[in-house]
Amino acid sequence: MGVDYINILPPTFFSPTAAQIDFHLESILKAVKIPVVIQHLPQAGGMADVSGLVNLANRYQNLQIIKCEANPPTESIKTVTALTNGRVRTLIGWGGIFWKEGVAAGTDGLQPGCSLTDLYLWAERALLAGDQDEFESRLNRFIPHVARWISNLDLLIAAEKDVLFKRGIIETNYCRNPTVSVDAQTSAEIEEMLALVEEVQANV
Repeated sequence: MGVDYINILPPTFFSPTAAQIDFHLESILKAVKIPVVIQHLPQAGGMADVSGLVNLANRYQNLQIIKCEANPPTESIKTVTALTNGRVRTLIGWGGIFWKEGVAAGTDGLQPGCSLTDLYLWAERALLAGDQDEFESRLNRFIPHVARWISNLDLLIAAEKDVLFKRGIIETNYCRNPTVSVDAQTSAEIEEMLALVEEVQANV
């Protein structure tokens, strides 16, 4: 069309304001009738206090679950439960690295990444059986690797995709650029996790 230049902004993320986040979330809550889960991820910026989401939940009954991903999530879980009298349920995420603390704070569940759900279910079986020592023992078999991966979200995505690829769930482990490569340490950890999945599946 005759332009002389194109201007390219490298990929980045601008922290939105609390008002911008509220507008975005409220627009969705108004537009849908189905139950909604909203993630409270204060480390992404713009939403430090979970009570803002509780205010939305008080205005929109379809906001039924808040996924508490502060590090650690314990105060957020307690705040949501107290301010909504338990009407709004809580989940924890962030790879489940604070699962034990979340359980102690009264969370309703966990929503981890999708590549290693077998291991989370394996740990959950011990938790539901009331065997806290076994629950923590099982967590210690895989959560340290997840914790290292999640310290770099690009690495986490690359590792998750590599696991899904090696398990035959997706066709490629390609990550669009800019990204990070799965390094030798992460590759070794992935193989260790896959071996643990096989061990768990063999003993179910």
